[in-house]
Amino acid sequence: MINKINDFRLNKLIFLSLFFYICFFTLNIQAQKKAQIFNPKANAKKDINEAVAIAKKQNKNVLLQIGGNWCPWSIKFHNLLRMIKL
Repeated sequence: MINKINDFRLNKLIFLSLFFYICFFTLNIQAQKKAQIFNPKANAKKDINEAVAIAKKQNKNVLLQIGGNWCPWSIKFHNLLRMIKL
C-alpha cells in the first residue's frame, strides 16, 4: 500500500515537472521568436571600431553586448540594460 502511494506521488511529481518544463520551454521559444535585438547583417568589426574611436575622443569606456536573438539570457540581459538606461 505504501509503495502504491509513493509511486503515485512520484508519478505526479514527474508529470508536474514535465508540464512546467514544457510550459517554460514554449514561453521561451515564443519570446525568442519575437526578439530581434541583434542585427545579423551588421558589421560587428566596423561597429566596434567606431564605438572605440568615439569613446577615446570622449574619454569613455565601451560596453560590448554580445549575444544572439535565439539566446534567452541575451534577451534578458538586453532587457535589463534597457531598464536601467545605460
